[in-house]
Amino acid sequence: MAQKAIRVVQSRLNPQAIVKNNSRIPPENLECLQSLCLSDPQFDLAAIRNAKGDRVDGTCEWILTQDRYTSWLVEDSPQLLWLSGAPGIGKTMMSSFLVEELTQLAEHSSQMTLAYYFCDDKFQERRTATSILRGLLLQLLRQRPILFKHILQTRFDTLRDGLFTNFHALWTIFISIVQDPEAGEVCCLIDALDECENESRQLFLTAFKKLFVSQQSEKTYVKFIVTSRREKDIVESLSAVGPAIRNLQVDSGKVNDDLSKFIVVKVNELSTRKKYSESLKEDVKHALTNKAEGTFLYVSLVLDDLNKKAKSVVIKTLQELPSGLNNLYDKILSRIEDDDDMKIASSVLHWVAVARRPLTVRELAMARVLGNGEWEGNTRPPEDLLNYFQDDFIRCEPLVYVDTVKKTINLVHQSAKDYLLGAHLQGNGDLSQYHVVLDTTNLLMFRTCWTYFCLEEFKQHTKSMHETLENRLLFGDSHWGSLLDDYCFFAYASREWRNHAVAAGPALATDCKFWEEDLDKLPTLRDYWLLQAAAEGQEVVVQQLLENGAELESKDNRGRTPLLWAVVKGREAVVKLLLSRSDVVADSQDDYGRTPLCLAAMHGHEAVVKLLLSRNDVKADSQDELAAEHHSAGGRNERA
Repeated sequence: MAQKAIRVVQSRLNPQAIVKNNSRIPPENLECLQSLCLSDPQFDLAAIRNAKGDRVDGTCEWILTQDRYTSWLVEDSPQLLWLSGAPGIGKTMMSSFLVEELTQLAEHSSQMTLAYYFCDDKFQERRTATSILRGLLLQLLRQRPILFKHILQTRFDTLRDGLFTNFHALWTIFISIVQDPEAGEVCCLIDALDECENESRQLFLTAFKKLFVSQQSEKTYVKFIVTSRREKDIVESLSAVGPAIRNLQVDSGKVNDDLSKFIVVKVNELSTRKKYSESLKEDVKHALTNKAEGTFLYVSLVLDDLNKKAKSVVIKTLQELPSGLNNLYDKILSRIEDDDDMKIASSVLHWVAVARRPLTVRELAMARVLGNGEWEGNTRPPEDLLNYFQDDFIRCEPLVYVDTVKKTINLVHQSAKDYLLGAHLQGNGDLSQYHVVLDTTNLLMFRTCWTYFCLEEFKQHTKSMHETLENRLLFGDSHWGSLLDDYCFFAYASREWRNHAVAAGPALATDCKFWEEDLDKLPTLRDYWLLQAAAEGQEVVVQQLLENGAELESKDNRGRTPLLWAVVKGREAVVKLLLSRSDVVADSQDDYGRTPLCLAAMHGHEAVVKLLLSRNDVKADSQDELAAEHHSAGGRNERA
């Protein structure tokens, strides 16, 4: 450990900037790297820093002297430093600070390779385990192109983007890289792991545990810093890592010191702007210190509010301040007193909380016009109507804000989403209308997308919308590019309607009006939806779609039917339902010649294999036996 400390000091003598672009990538590897890039972490971090503002001098620096951090830094063996804490206490700011510090170390060391990733629940491309790995690999390969040897070109040529959508394939590549001495000592920082989707997060946590508790870790040159809330699954998984993990709880006395510095600096700035007296300035500092409960977000929200108020009402405002974030959110929403304004604010918050990605101002206006029944025509709503709705989000400030660069509407913090979805608002008087019920809100959003596709304009852009929309919309066609400019909600609706349908769950199953009146308006999307529902294992939805005219043998762009998708995903109940139909083709083949039995064997779904073999029209052949052997050898087909 002492030798490592000496190397850290000596490495400062020869600084070299970290490569953050593709300038060193060989031409033959450039396409591979471009396919790997889903979201560039350096731009994500820049956006975070722009939104949060500069770090207050003297804050975060306490971590540099903590034994758990310093030992993590100088230890030669694989290590995991877990920084855990409550919402709003500055974990992401700490991560940003650590990236700065580790960047300086990496620039002064030829042996250190730094990669980082900031998860964000607001963005689909930043809340999955695969996106984390893609972001880390992107940075490692840019800094050390020689590591491309771990991504076989022949494999990429065969699988293309499919290689980078499978977590296990990506993890295998990652491990082979960090076991390569030419990678140097790899240091990875992952911020806000709790904002990664639950199922996806489990993949990452399981892989983590295997890495650190198995012999595999003895051959690796990797260290991790992970920040998150203390969610139960994260606590259980990381606690099982053993001696390689160090947990440092961020919500400690050191954070309170940081918060005090933050309050002093920010209140001084506010006082100078607003010309507060010395006593008023001290009153503000005292109130924030007592009521913030250790959260920087609380302080920021209150200071933003005070910045808009006259000095004469500051004392009254301070006296009425509640303690803690949830109570502060209550206070903010309680200011909305008009019934119509409350309905508008509720609608906006529901959309913003459940949208699959941040919506632009115009997208939200269109969604609300259609979703709330403000427009009943069969053509696109007029511009003046959209303009009328564009400022509605203002009623929800400061729970929402507009990203001035991307022009999107965002919740102020992940804790605001938790507040809207959690139990705090249930049965809370007038505030209960702001509570978001996921399945009913997703149903509203799905129906809004469906209504949008029924507009006459789309029929004018194709010879037959019902015949061509699926391929153009779902699998790409440059013909639709011009529509994205003219029709503001098209991009969102085309990509997310299926996900909202899946998430609508029970609410959708009981929506009789939709099944009876609206489903048949878009038969092509109806049939594609059947494929999606079968893959997701939604037995009730599959049954209803079939009862309402969906094509049992509809196929996607790989030739897969609903049965094939249910088999691939191991959805036993859906497979049983589909096989009960006399008109199902139980031995159909996809475009690669694979049958349901072949795919069931390949993926190791034994119960599904038995269901298929119970039919007289399904026969095992050599391909199915080969697939079964492939599974037993541990070689599950990644692309499938």
